[in-house]
Amino acid sequence: MKYATVCLLAMFLFACKSTVENIKVDNDLITSPDQGYLLIGIQTSHDLKSMLLTGQAGIELTHKDLSADADYILINLPAGDYKIRKIDLSKYFYLSFDEDLIWDFTIQAGKVNYIGHLEMFTRGYYRPSTYVDLVNKSSQALQFMQESYPTILNKRSLVFGGTGNDEFLTFVAEQQGETE
Repeated sequence: MKYATVCLLAMFLFACKSTVENIKVDNDLITSPDQGYLLIGIQTSHDLKSMLLTGQAGIELTHKDLSADADYILINLPAGDYKIRKIDLSKYFYLSFDEDLIWDFTIQAGKVNYIGHLEMFTRGYYRPSTYVDLVNKSSQALQFMQESYPTILNKRSLVFGGTGNDEFLTFVAEQQGETE
């Protein structure tokens, strides 16, 4: 009975997801006070099929945004706590994260929330091995936002929403007088 309940809950969780697309233009798209932006860096050795984020909303990032030549993904989401649950490498191969390996992150309303760079490299063909990590490169993320989305960055502060602390973005905010 417990197994059936877990299976039904998992089916419901994965069925209640919406697909979002990377913001392509430098226009502030937040229309609600309970939304923020998610910024994630992508460094992969090959295209990814999809990435499932669960939390305040079930979100799926698709292959359109997860190609090997994509550097960053910027999307707007409802504020709240999220987790990276699953990354599909192809139609047949995926990485599913259990409770110990899940990357938690937080979206603060009205801010650009950088959660880190997803680094994923697969080597080998018959017996492939995959290295995957979420690494904080906030100085690169700040430079990306300054160059690619200056209008959004002028209206919204860049904060670290990933696991751990980020002293660099805190220091930058203090220097610009944006501390709360």
